[in-house]
Amino acid sequence: TEVFLLATPPTHAGFPWFPGAPAAIFRGGERLGQTGLPRVLAGEGAAFSFGPMGGVRTQRTTLEATVSTPKALKGGRQWTLRERVVVVNELDHEVEVDVREPAVRSASDKVRIEPLAGTTPVTLESNGNLVWHVKVPARGQAAIEEGWRITGPGVGRIPELAALGLPTSD
Repeated sequence: TEVFLLATPPTHAGFPWFPGAPAAIFRGGERLGQTGLPRVLAGEGAAFSFGPMGGVRTQRTTLEATVSTPKALKGGRQWTLRERVVVVNELDHEVEVDVREPAVRSASDKVRIEPLAGTTPVTLESNGNLVWHVKVPARGQAAIEEGWRITGPGVGRIPELAALGLPTSD
């Protein structure tokens, strides 16, 4: 997974933002296209990406991905998913990194998803992204742990499980 360098300028009242004004999109030296600047109100955040940041990378490791059939669920199944994301900084200065990913959600009212105890505290943004903010020391690393307990019916297919890398008993 790449780490992207972002600029997050403050947006004050009277800031000449020019919503809809053209902004070119590049990846490295290659121009990918053009988009309009978004509408941002005073006090809201805005972020501009400057592409992948060399010297900072992430490593994701699955610590646990299991399925069980606890008697208390009366024929239901329970999956446990626990992962660790390590941010490695090879630079000579400290960096602050936001690890962002979509929240784990259920497409069915028969499936319940809960965060596991003992995981790294997380912020849920209004757009549904989970965000972990970490400071990574120069030539060091920082780790976050996330985990979910998913309970659902004992029979039938739950499509979200394959995307999460969880085993099924079907």
